[in-house]
Amino acid sequence: MFLSKAREVMGRFFVRSFNLAVDRKLYYSLLVLIFILAIVSQYALFQQGLYSVSADESARSLISDNLNFRSAIKPFIWPPFYKVFTGLMLKIHDDLFFTPRIIAFISGLLILAELIFLSKKLFRERTINIITAILGLYVHHRFIFSIAPVSEMYYNCLLYT
Repeated sequence: MFLSKAREVMGRFFVRSFNLAVDRKLYYSLLVLIFILAIVSQYALFQQGLYSVSADESARSLISDNLNFRSAIKPFIWPPFYKVFTGLMLKIHDDLFFTPRIIAFISGLLILAELIFLSKKLFRERTINIITAILGLYVHHRFIFSIAPVSEMYYNCLLYT
């Protein structure tokens, strides 16, 4: 009830304030452009030398590399999702430096898509979705954590879902 009332009030406000009509073709082309901008900006940040934010993700990546059924839960020094997920991805592509960063890169793009979907569900207005996508490009939790492989990135990704 509260969400429907809030959606109605916000919808009336934004329709009166902006009164911008975004047709379907322009909407999807702008979203593609925003995703391309996200990919380019994340890659540019990586090229500038931001490889990590903390020192402990390297140790967890090393633990993940030796993943088997026994070591998945023990030793329990951190919740096992990061260790298990990164360990499975390291079984596919065995590179201790790039594989966790590729996973974080994809998670950052997934968070941007989740923000757009959440905006679509809340406001049902294409203009608001575009504004949300533009603002979501450089939200620091999404932007910086999409380069550095820290477990908070997966938490944020699952939180928005």
